[in-house]
Amino acid sequence: MENKEIARQLKNLTALDMEAAREYSWALENIKDEGLCEQLCDFKEDHEEHVQNLSRYIRQLGEKPPRKNEIGSELKHDGKKGQYQIEDILRTLMRDEKIVSDKYEKLLDQVTIPQIAADLENDYEDDLLHLQTIRELLSETY
Repeated sequence: MENKEIARQLKNLTALDMEAAREYSWALENIKDEGLCEQLCDFKEDHEEHVQNLSRYIRQLGEKPPRKNEIGSELKHDGKKGQYQIEDILRTLMRDEKIVSDKYEKLLDQVTIPQIAADLENDYEDDLLHLQTIRELLSETY
């Protein structure tokens, strides 16, 4: 894959990580359980860190990373505040993590630049951990 195409794919992934972080913010506004909020806050911070890492690589490849106001929304909730059960919120986050992790997995097979590939692998592992944790929370609690 050529650098310009790598940058384009990284931009798409960056936009998804931005959206995922925004979804975690929404979840944190709607969940009162402090322990769960701490865990979800860590996941949100992981996505924000992914955005920083991916943005750095996009710049190194000669492109500009996406900004928050430039992204569409592949990950969505219905926008109503305070009307959700924790189970519904977790299911939304699980769906979102699946979308993000699938994109990471597809890109991992295509990127041949060693440092980018290594960071993508680490970010992918974060997302798999998020997904596994949310699944476990749902199976234990709901």
